[in-house]
Amino acid sequence: MQHAATHGNDPYIDDYYHQGSLAKKSAETRSKYRFCPSPQREQSSRSRNSTDSQPHLHVDALGRVCLSSIRRPHPLLEVDPPPSTCGDGNPEQKISEKPLEHEPMLAARVTIEDALCLLLDVEDIDRLLQHTQPQDGGSQLRRKRHVLLEGLAASLQLVDPLGKSGNSVGLSPKDDIAFLRIVSLSKGRKLISKFLQLLLPGSELARIVCMAIFRHLRFLFGGLPSDPEAANTISDLAKTVSVCVSGMDLNSLSACLAAVASFDAFFGLLTKYCVSKYDSIVQSLIAQNVPNAEAIGSEAAKAVSREIPVELLRASLPHTDESQKKLLLNFAQRSMPVTGFNAHTGSSAQINPESVRG
Repeated sequence: MQHAATHGNDPYIDDYYHQGSLAKKSAETRSKYRFCPSPQREQSSRSRNSTDSQPHLHVDALGRVCLSSIRRPHPLLEVDPPPSTCGDGNPEQKISEKPLEHEPMLAARVTIEDALCLLLDVEDIDRLLQHTQPQDGGSQLRRKRHVLLEGLAASLQLVDPLGKSGNSVGLSPKDDIAFLRIVSLSKGRKLISKFLQLLLPGSELARIVCMAIFRHLRFLFGGLPSDPEAANTISDLAKTVSVCVSGMDLNSLSACLAAVASFDAFFGLLTKYCVSKYDSIVQSLIAQNVPNAEAIGSEAAKAVSREIPVELLRASLPHTDESQKKLLLNFAQRSMPVTGFNAHTGSSAQINPESVRG
């Protein structure tokens, strides 16, 4: 009875990897194989979601996001120290935890992991629609699928420049920062590629995602990295975008093409934002009567790490023209003692987006 209470005997959950392998082999031989969750489990609150809700934000000592889903192998080695049983432990032994807003790249990795879990739910719905015949014809599942995909787009902070009314809406410098941090990671590019594959051809969400990609073509496809796996990820993303664009109507396609020219405009807004933010940080520290220059530099460095996306400036450097490089050089000469940003590093060498750090 205890085993029956804790084990659902659902091969789709308990033996997901093996069942997926069998389904893949059956697809190659064109034989039918039922690979989908049980409808009763889909309609109820699934144990996978309830057990995974807390571990989503658990980060181990190496900075990796650990999830307890049955679809992911458990870590073989637990590198986190055991929790102290004594309430008055040594404070030096405690691991300093920062809020996610102070760790932008860690927040991007957490977003990627949560988004991949959402895509697993979307795939569950697609398999249910393929292998079952719901009484309502699948309308409820399709609505749920659309809500999940819209929620994923919201978590990626994708902005629709056309707005709900179809009129053009101006982009602010911060609008694409979260998206760029995500796609600067190889796993983030895989996420966007998978997201596009699950979107309906010609849908509004597909247009919004493609417009975000087209706004940053040089950032994404400006140069292939030396790592073969990362290069294949970029190539696969390019192929996925090409297939997605081929299914668009003329209006969506023209919007994507118009977004290509917006990199220069976005870069100009980004640099203006960084310069004005840096000036305001320095002025506020001077107004606070900070005792010496060393203290000003220390406080400014902390503020800059929170307020200025230096990692995006550094990653965008290989894709800038001469005038943009000069603009960055002027900013670097003013702020390099604080930000550590050197505009000369990208003038003669390509910078791998994998090296972008928050």
